[in-house]
Amino acid sequence: MNSTLRTDSKIVVAKNGTAIKSLFLKLFGLGMHLSILIAGTNLAEKLWRAWGAC
Repeated sequence: MNSTLRTDSKIVVAKNGTAIKSLFLKLFGLGMHLSILIAGTNLAEKLWRAWGAC
């Protein structure tokens, strides 16, 4: 058997615009997680105080 490696295969390279979009989406996702965490904490605090007032 004669096996040879092909050297003409292309390597996929991420473009700069793709990297910027990826970074933006990661930061957006992090911001959404933090906002949900803060909103949930505030809601839980209000419900806890309302339950304690009964």
